Amino acid sequence: SMGSNLNPRQLVSTLSVAQQQMVEIARALSFKAEVLIMDEPTASLTDKEITKLFQIIGDLKKQGVAIVYISHRMDEIFKISNRFTVLRDGEWIASGPIEETNPDHLVKLMVGRDLKDLFNRTKASEKTVSSGAAPVLELKNVSDHTIVKEVSFKIYPGEIVGLAGLVGAGRTELVRALFGASELKSG
Repeated sequence: SMGSNLNPRQLVSTLSVAQQQMVEIARALSFKAEVLIMDEPTASLTDKEITKLFQIIGDLKKQGVAIVYISHRMDEIFKISNRFTVLRDGEWIASGPIEETNPDHLVKLMVGRDLKDLFNRTKASEKTVSSGAAPVLELKNVSDHTIVKEVSFKIYPGEIVGLAGLVGAGRTELVRALFGASELKSG
């Protein structure tokens, strides 16, 4: 049992992303699959849903189902994997028992060099982001005809604003509205 109480007559399109994943896993198991391939399965899940998925993965492992778990999240790889394989630009780089590596080494294998060589981190200077400056972009109660509803924020000179949210949260729709690629309902 996958610990789910879904109505078998419910349309899959009405299920959450996590519920859709559970249906896909159950479907594969109904065909007596011996190997499951999971490609970034936690990308759109909440922490609670990730915990549930990991419980299911643990149960599948006990039942002898092999799992190829594709992820860029090191904590997940180290939490559930027995072995690792690293690919870079489509080529095999390394494989081995997970206990014979660590996150820094795995990242080095993935990118081909130490992470410290990738970025020269700097913070925006006080001159660049000043509290007295006028915003370069201001959104007030922006809504579109899809999912974006009443979004408001300001961006000041020299400021970097990360737009975060799960798949389907409206990030793409908001950016499309900002650039005039989709019509605004308000704002």
